[in-house]
Amino acid sequence: MARAALVQTWRSVAPQRTSLRRRALLVVRSQGEPAQQQQQQDEPPSSSSTFLVTATVGNAAMALAGAGLGNWNGMDVSHQLLGSLPNLPAALACTLPLAAVCYYAVNSNDPRFAEIEALLKKTLLPQLQALPAWGVCLLALGAGVGEETLFRGFLQSYAVDGIQAAAPNLTPAAVTGAGIAATSLVFGALHALTPTYFWFATVGSVLFGLEYLATDLPTAVTTHWLYDWGALAYTLNAWSSEAGAGDSGGGGSNSVDA
Repeated sequence: MARAALVQTWRSVAPQRTSLRRRALLVVRSQGEPAQQQQQQDEPPSSSSTFLVTATVGNAAMALAGAGLGNWNGMDVSHQLLGSLPNLPAALACTLPLAAVCYYAVNSNDPRFAEIEALLKKTLLPQLQALPAWGVCLLALGAGVGEETLFRGFLQSYAVDGIQAAAPNLTPAAVTGAGIAATSLVFGALHALTPTYFWFATVGSVLFGLEYLATDLPTAVTTHWLYDWGALAYTLNAWSSEAGAGDSGGGGSNSVDA
């Protein structure tokens, strides 16, 4: 009889113990989830880290290609890049017109820039928003060094030499202008996310080409870096503000960066 009573008591208590155990597990899990979610939010997505590494490697490859091809053709691009300090006043002066276009693009309702904004928000923005400030700076610096070393240090000089050899009767100014134009069209085509972006990149490349001839390669690199860095930081801030205003019915903005 006593044994039967104990068995009956255990059977009545066991479900309650199981229920209490399940409730305790649910409480522990619910308390751990917010911390885990916060940790996931604080850590940059691996895709953004991969994006930064891939972009940095690509920019380094462009710089090495420009220096290697230039040195191979007797242009001494490595010395051009490393042999002098940039002319900061000239770099800042050349950054101003590009920055003015960026400001107009962000703050206007021009549909041509709205197309660029929509495309960049879909492709580039998620990667950039997850990067730390130094990552955005490194991305801009890599683009300045890589693209200017390849396009100005090597390709523009190579195009000028080739046009001069093919058309010896042209004036030096015409040869130089044709070389800058040819290089800039290639540069614009490689940045042709939209027709507007193509023309913006092409005109920007003309500016970089003229600056390179008037100063030196480090100055063109510095202008490219400063503009890209400023444009990325400015548009990211504008988009973040727009997202906050959008929740309250705010308006939109456009953007353009190199």
